[in-house]
Amino acid sequence: MITIRIHLIARPGKELELVQAIGGLKQKIALETGCISCRVYQNTDNRNEFVVFEEWENQKSAREHLESDNLAVLVGAGSVLAQQVCASLANDPPTSMLAESFKERIVETKIQRVPEHRIPKQF
Repeated sequence: MITIRIHLIARPGKELELVQAIGGLKQKIALETGCISCRVYQNTDNRNEFVVFEEWENQKSAREHLESDNLAVLVGAGSVLAQQVCASLANDPPTSMLAESFKERIVETKIQRVPEHRIPKQF
């Protein structure tokens, strides 16, 4: 089993947009050939910090995913909505790579209305 870990720190005020982007991609990634699981965790001490864990059957399926449009979109969303994005590969199960302050976040893919007070003035 191969684990891909993607660590993202949302830009201030972009947490909801990042969660929505991750949620939309999570389901698509889970449907890729060889994907065992795709889970999203949020740091309970720093709500701007997220980790996406993807588990893959083997190196071939992980490699194909690394070249996929889904990962390119996730990295692209991260480059706009996050101030930091980094990824790593490992043969370890994801629970051994996560601090206790992270809890699994059930990402809803429904569009949520952003409260007006959170919409930047220039829009």
